[in-house]
Amino acid sequence: MIYANHWVARKIQESFPQQALLRHHPPPRQEFFNQLQDSARARGFTIDTRSNKALADSLDRAIDPRDPLVNRLLRVMATMAMSNALYFSTGACPVDQYYHYGN
Repeated sequence: MIYANHWVARKIQESFPQQALLRHHPPPRQEFFNQLQDSARARGFTIDTRSNKALADSLDRAIDPRDPLVNRLLRVMATMAMSNALYFSTGACPVDQYYHYGN
């Protein structure tokens, strides 16, 4: 689905380079990622926030078999760190800001 959305957005932008209305996710709020990393570290886990893939992989490994709520809490904290999607016009935003976090 994300791959399809990417190609549709690219086609819209190519057809209307100055007027396309697109959606993107700005980078997450680092102060919330710091809290997430500190909380994970307190339980013996490392969370890598360099990209969305690294974050997902880190969360998949952060499992405490004695307390399944730890992983759920870390995932909630990661979600809270994410920025809301924004809509923008391609004519009003530099190309380097078109992309989602991690891409």
